[in-house]
Amino acid sequence: MSTAFRPPWPTAVGPSRMLRVSLWRATRGDLLCALALSELRLATVSKPLSLASFNAGRGPRDRCDALPPQRRLFRAGAFVDNAEAVERRRGDADSLMIGERSPPRRVINLPDPELHDAQVKPKTMKKRRRRGKPSKKAVKDRRGLPVPRTAPRPAREMQHATPEAEFMMKVRELKVFKSKYMDLNVPKTLWDNQELGLWVADQKKRQTLRWMAIEEKNVLDSVGFVWKKNVNDAEWHMMLHEARRFKAVFNNLDVPQRWKSEDWPAVFPRWWHQQPVLFQQRRLSVDKVIKLRVILGYDLKKVAGEEIADAEYEEQHLSQLESHGSQNTMDFEVMATQLQEWKDKYYTCHVPRKVHDASVLGEWVHRMRRKYKKKLLEEWQIRKLNELNFEWKVHQLDARWYSLYHHLRRYKAKHATVEIPEGFDDPSEPNWIEASRWMERQHKLFFKQKLSPHKVRLLKDMGVALDKPYGPLKINPMIQEVDPIGYKKLREKHEEMLRKRKKVEKRAAKKRKEDRIKEMERQELLNWYLPFGDPRFR
Repeated sequence: MSTAFRPPWPTAVGPSRMLRVSLWRATRGDLLCALALSELRLATVSKPLSLASFNAGRGPRDRCDALPPQRRLFRAGAFVDNAEAVERRRGDADSLMIGERSPPRRVINLPDPELHDAQVKPKTMKKRRRRGKPSKKAVKDRRGLPVPRTAPRPAREMQHATPEAEFMMKVRELKVFKSKYMDLNVPKTLWDNQELGLWVADQKKRQTLRWMAIEEKNVLDSVGFVWKKNVNDAEWHMMLHEARRFKAVFNNLDVPQRWKSEDWPAVFPRWWHQQPVLFQQRRLSVDKVIKLRVILGYDLKKVAGEEIADAEYEEQHLSQLESHGSQNTMDFEVMATQLQEWKDKYYTCHVPRKVHDASVLGEWVHRMRRKYKKKLLEEWQIRKLNELNFEWKVHQLDARWYSLYHHLRRYKAKHATVEIPEGFDDPSEPNWIEASRWMERQHKLFFKQKLSPHKVRLLKDMGVALDKPYGPLKINPMIQEVDPIGYKKLREKHEEMLRKRKKVEKRAAKKRKEDRIKEMERQELLNWYLPFGDPRFR
């Protein structure tokens, strides 16, 4: 079979061009295809093509006999090999229209008749260039120097334009905001004027992309617009307005320390209780202290119990800031000093994140671990923390141990004792309920020699008496080194209590044996006298 395909009808005798094109473009399921096939009986077939030779070398998807009966009948461009097959197709089409299924028939797919004279080669698709890692030739020249792929785009120049009336109205709102809150640090999610917060964020984006007119930028500069601000300052001012919302809703500033609400950020209670601590450490700037006092009526001097003038506080803050060089360095040095004091008191650098009397330090320790994991700490900071034997990774069991220890310390601060009653059940303090069970486990671990020396020292410093007998006491050189005299007295008391317990257990075992013997004798007498009707055993 030649590569060039010849249609089965002469061009002069065959159907018209419109009929041929309509046959090729007919959609599947179109009943007009059956009517068009009936007209092929008038055409003379010069050289019919055999179906076996046509289907030879084709896959199952290309073969005509792999189609369902409906598509075999009405497939676009389908022609049959002779006139008898046309008649069969016509009968199958009639049976299909009345709902009957016809047996599978074979049809032949022919190419477009207009292209039968020329050999059409399939077009090869261009290979798309991969956008992965560029080749070395495209990055470096012969000398090995990097070559930029494209020239840097020049910065867009700002144009001149007169500010619109809507723009000037928002500027007047900014002036009102500054007169009320002493600055233009407008949060994006300002609760009482969110439209203004979104507009301020939009102006910063316009200025970055050079879409702002020069006159508009000059107007905002004259007002004192803050184009760039520190992330910590932005968070602080957002919390300030959240505190203002808290006062407007509850008419007070008594924020619970462990308060959770879906309407407020989760960090808001912790931030609120950190402000007096930051004031005592001279880490808050004077303008923030004044804003808390003027906007909210929250005087940090009265809360911290210090009588100091604003000028004197500013002098101490600036002197501390100059000695350390920057705000971040000052914060790190102050917190490192506080961590050293914590270690001297509790023999470890592990500080729970939500400890009741050092929440600022606990949050800072947690932040240092997170920054170390993300490789955001500087070398001198890592070196200073390593000098303190800082724990970069804390086991979950150790973290829970220290957390319950400080909960027990909080219980002692309130009730002046470490002995939690056995029936203690306060739903508002679930940690104290767990601390009572935790204390029982510490007594057992102490006499099994599974408590580290510094944990034993911590419990003894808090006033916990580790003298309850739990099993046989073994010699523990670690505990003896902590308190040898107290350990000797504790051992004598423990051995005496064990001797008493053994006597009680021996007496109880003897009584159980006597009761068992009496029961056996009674059962034997009952079996002997039961047939005679002894009234004693009725």
